[in-house]
Amino acid sequence: MHIPKEHLLHGCSDLIGFAGECVQPKGTFEIWVTFGNMPLAQTIKVKFYVIEYASTYNIILGRPTIAALKGIISMPHLLMKLHNKSGIVVAIRGDQKIARSCYNTSLRAKTPVQPDDKGKASVNMTDLDMREDMRDTRPQPDGELEDFQIGPLPENTTKIGQNLPEAEKSALITVLQNNKDLFAWTAADMPGIDPEKKPNEKWRMCTDYTDLNKHCPKDFYPLPTIDKLVNNSGGYQILSFMDAYSGYNQIPMFTPDEEATSFIIEKATYYYNMMPFGLKNAGATYQRMMNKVFSQ
Repeated sequence: MHIPKEHLLHGCSDLIGFAGECVQPKGTFEIWVTFGNMPLAQTIKVKFYVIEYASTYNIILGRPTIAALKGIISMPHLLMKLHNKSGIVVAIRGDQKIARSCYNTSLRAKTPVQPDDKGKASVNMTDLDMREDMRDTRPQPDGELEDFQIGPLPENTTKIGQNLPEAEKSALITVLQNNKDLFAWTAADMPGIDPEKKPNEKWRMCTDYTDLNKHCPKDFYPLPTIDKLVNNSGGYQILSFMDAYSGYNQIPMFTPDEEATSFIIEKATYYYNMMPFGLKNAGATYQRMMNKVFSQ
């Protein structure tokens, strides 16, 4: 908006985000803002906080502004209605495509590393979340989606855009139908792949670590027996069945050993950063970690 720094008013309080992060505003300023198009419009003075922070949005209107407008917002319709000074209803509509694009961009936004008081870079625990690097960065369709049945059963569906022009939608459906043999609905539809069925009736892909386990020394860390678990539970009114199954999948691999877990697929070679199931000492490693966690 090209507002000179000397026109900013200082002395405003810090802004606190949802995750507790603190942002110091550069200052504030007030300008008259018109909502809607004349003559169906409303003009009020709005106070803006200027911050230096990576965000998908250039301007965010807060609750004080919406309250001053006496606006009613409908999120499903991307619509806000309010009365102008003449009492006439003003409707302000958002753009579905732009809103979806901003939302998808915000999901991929990275939290910048902020220096601490000593000049050293500090990292929040949220920056270490491995799910940050697992997000799907492929192009996503804009607008609403609808299910299209492509397999023999009603649940064998894929999704296509609702707002596609009829010519494009027809061409897309034709391509999907001509290539429906490429979709896998069950394990039997994936020849050459040997998935394993878990006790909870779900499927998982397995990597054969038989040779690797033969060359690894056994970790004889004691694992709890069922008798000990039952005896220790006696006399208590409540027993917690915390879902800790496959918890060792959250333990980072020792960096020099990561390449030993490598496996090959058609286009590339990968290895695990986190300890996978199938390793000889995975159970002992997880038990040692849990004992340390609950020893305090």
